[in-house]
Amino acid sequence: MKKSSLSFLALLLCFATWAQDQVYYVGHSLVGLDMPFQARFLAKQKGINNNYRNHINIGTALKENWQDTLFNLNDVWDFDLLINFEHGSNHLNDLPTIAFKQIVITESVPLMGNNRDTSVKYASKFFDLAHSGNPTIKSYLYATWEHADAGWVAWRSSLATLQKEWEDIADKSAASIGDTVFIVPGNLAMMALYDSLQKGPIGDKTNISQFFNDDIHLTFEVNYYIACLVNACVFHFDPRGTGLLGAGPYSSDTVVRNNVLRTTLQELAWATACSYTHSSLKCSSPTSIKESKADIKLVYPNPATNGHFIVLSEAHISFEIIDIMGQVKLQGNLVKGKNFLDCSSFSSGVYMLKTKSQTQKIIIT
Repeated sequence: MKKSSLSFLALLLCFATWAQDQVYYVGHSLVGLDMPFQARFLAKQKGINNNYRNHINIGTALKENWQDTLFNLNDVWDFDLLINFEHGSNHLNDLPTIAFKQIVITESVPLMGNNRDTSVKYASKFFDLAHSGNPTIKSYLYATWEHADAGWVAWRSSLATLQKEWEDIADKSAASIGDTVFIVPGNLAMMALYDSLQKGPIGDKTNISQFFNDDIHLTFEVNYYIACLVNACVFHFDPRGTGLLGAGPYSSDTVVRNNVLRTTLQELAWATACSYTHSSLKCSSPTSIKESKADIKLVYPNPATNGHFIVLSEAHISFEIIDIMGQVKLQGNLVKGKNFLDCSSFSSGVYMLKTKSQTQKIIIT
């Protein structure tokens, strides 16, 4: 085949790949190029096409990202076509003309260094522009984390403190565009990882600092964790049981090779997405035998203010109660009929009551 013919074929393949784009990422180095790359190939393990474009400017706030079209121009390797593709994107050109199915944006950190009204204004601009290309597009705000320059204990505290700020940006942006803005709770996922490590090692990791290259940027392994979370929130698939991935477009490494670590990261990501109300993921949790031929007929009161639950069981079965970090808080056996579960020592929050055939959300207020 002539060289010109090969070039034309490559161009056609390139166009075909871009025509399948689904996700548009806007942000900075906490999105980076490795996480979207991993998210794409994680989804492909589940048979979900997940091509993407991004507008990534390192350390840049939403306002500057909107104004700056000097987007990241690095090539990204496409394993399907075995050639490099340019995933850097000018949002002003691409968002109105390509019917992306999802847009995921994030504000720069420290979050409180940004004027709240300005964050909402430019988040809304990105969401509005994306809607002009596809009126049914789903909009997501990716909640990230701060620098750990004051130490990891203070860093953990900031994850919870700033949660209302992220939700405020999402809610006000939603009001501005007249549509829902969901949240990808990266901060809550990092909180779950930190808390889980406090209870003991995860695979070959013993400390949260082992997941960072500095005081804010993730290693390949935790980019995998966030990729699991993004796919759970955006594509609503359970990442548990997925295999190794390429670490990124500029690495020949694979992640995560430690089986215990990989399994735990998958479980934590799924539990975080399932239990967070601002996520678009609605995990199945039948509440009566009429809705599902399940072991549990009814749990009440739910929510429970004192952590005491009555469980009506249809059979003699074993159960577990799991927290948002994927840790088993209580396990035992239910008898057919009425059972009393004492969870009064648990912290307020969302938990999962699991049996062999059923998972039900229970809430302690």
